[in-house]
Amino acid sequence: MILHNIKMRYILLLLSWFVAVASAYGQANVYDNLKIKQYERSMNSLDVPKTQGCDSVIVTNYDEIWYFNIDTLCYRMATEGYSVQVEDLMHHFLFEIADYATAEQLEKWFEKMETAAKKYNNNFLRNKLDYMKTIAFFYQKLYFEGGVSEDYLDSAIENMQKLKQIAVKQGNKRDEVLLLSEMTWMYMNYGNYAKMFKNCPILLDLLENTTYEEYPLRNYCYFFIGNAYYRFRDYKRAIPCLKAALHDTTPFFADRSDLRARSLLADYYSEINDLDSSDYYYRSIYDSPLMVRFRPYHDVKAVNGIAHNLIKRGNYNEALQLLKRWQPEAIKEKVYETIFNITIAMGECYIAEKQPEMAKAVIDDIRAMDNSKLSLPQQKDLYILLFHYYSVTGNITQAQLYVDSIQTTVVKHEEKTDALIILRAEQELFESEKALKDETIQKQKNLFQFSVVIFVLCLLILIIVVYNYRKKQIINKKLVQHIREQDFVLNKLEQEREHAKKLQLVLNNDEKTSISSEDDNVFNRFIELMKNSNIYTNAEVSRKEVAGKIGTNETYLGTTIKQYTGMTFTDYINEFRLNYARNLFLENKLSVESIAFESGFGSRRNFLRLFSKRYGLSPTSYRKQLTQENS
Repeated sequence: MILHNIKMRYILLLLSWFVAVASAYGQANVYDNLKIKQYERSMNSLDVPKTQGCDSVIVTNYDEIWYFNIDTLCYRMATEGYSVQVEDLMHHFLFEIADYATAEQLEKWFEKMETAAKKYNNNFLRNKLDYMKTIAFFYQKLYFEGGVSEDYLDSAIENMQKLKQIAVKQGNKRDEVLLLSEMTWMYMNYGNYAKMFKNCPILLDLLENTTYEEYPLRNYCYFFIGNAYYRFRDYKRAIPCLKAALHDTTPFFADRSDLRARSLLADYYSEINDLDSSDYYYRSIYDSPLMVRFRPYHDVKAVNGIAHNLIKRGNYNEALQLLKRWQPEAIKEKVYETIFNITIAMGECYIAEKQPEMAKAVIDDIRAMDNSKLSLPQQKDLYILLFHYYSVTGNITQAQLYVDSIQTTVVKHEEKTDALIILRAEQELFESEKALKDETIQKQKNLFQFSVVIFVLCLLILIIVVYNYRKKQIINKKLVQHIREQDFVLNKLEQEREHAKKLQLVLNNDEKTSISSEDDNVFNRFIELMKNSNIYTNAEVSRKEVAGKIGTNETYLGTTIKQYTGMTFTDYINEFRLNYARNLFLENKLSVESIAFESGFGSRRNFLRLFSKRYGLSPTSYRKQLTQENS
């Protein structure tokens, strides 16, 4: 019996070893198949042959010269109207050539187009010319002239609205969807997220009643809306839009919406640790037959995503080999974001594989890059890598500094992509729709007004009698309620006075403690800075910045504040902000949201939470009590 058990144990061990080897071999084959693809030409721009009379721009990003021909574009618009080739040529001019042109070049090219529009006397060409001018100069100002003013945005939107009205009158669904999506895109790039999200449901309704035949870039609009919701972490609405954007055939070289939607879906499933689904979407990008703009970039991004999923599974060696093989391709394609992500992932793999010296080399490479372009999530990933490196090398002090940096970056990113922005936009949309309905109802009321005048006069005497009777009851009830509210307000104000006294004692440094004179000097300089500069009203102010202004280091400053007040640097700064906000409430001119930002709070939600926690009532209630007290 014992011999039998031993044999069975060895058989099971042998089978387990065989399954493990087979699995590893199969997995290796899967990742070995992710070979770098070769394309016949550069996929950075539409392949427009050089012909006589061609214009061109030198694109230093890719060390290439891109060509286009205004005469050809105008002629084809006038003679063909809308077609796949015309759409691609127009996109090539607007979002490839114009992106690298100066304002003077754009002026010259559009003068040439104006001449062609007069020559051909074609409505399609004239409308498209107005559309292209609005788009081209908007992005010229946005990216190369320091930004777009609100007046310029309103003017651009007004032009697009006029073109949209023309399209609606003509029953042109294609241009109606295009123009609404462009206006939404303008709002997004300007940073007016409220109006952007007001447009999204309208655009979705329009898409539901539009076929691919009517608008062949329909899936692009679904991607754009899904991407907008995804950026603000509204995944419930983002994911269905992204899946609606999947369309593995497209006649347009410029249409990358399918690949981009798959990339976001893969990122989402990776984020919720559904790695099999994530791998499926990343792999579908790599296997896609689409030959569209920036195709090699999407290959690199897909393989990078698969490697990150390997890291999440703990397969660091496989991930490292994949990343090392594809890093040169990312560098060749000059995909800065992905180069950074690949390099960070390699550093994490080296640390997991207990090769800190290789991780150090990777960190040195990252520091040599232009880190000014890093997004907040990328900054967080870099800080995490540095934390891991200093932890494994035993430099705990340095590691702890990066823990603070990680937390700060996470908070900033969450505030920047706060889903409440969508809710505010929807509230504005609801209110505007309600106003429109109210206007309609008012018109209907006016039609019946004359017929009810006599009835109203008959009721008037009865209403006056009832009103006088009820008025006495309401006045008595309000008096009782007012007395109770006064008791509550007085109690709260007394607590505030006591707190203000304590705060003033600290500000005047009247409470003597057993702290060194150096601590006194640092704390006094800190308080003077708070009094004289109102630096705390800057939402981005950091402990490091304040420490630099008073001639000390951030750790010593934090310790000193803790000794004097029992609070952290952030909590104590927030005390000054709350006190400043209370003074603004006394003026009773600004909105609650304006007061929050004027006082230095990064978000309205954070201000409401801290104010309510500190004073026991909301800012709105506080203002109401002040108003009642002063009235």
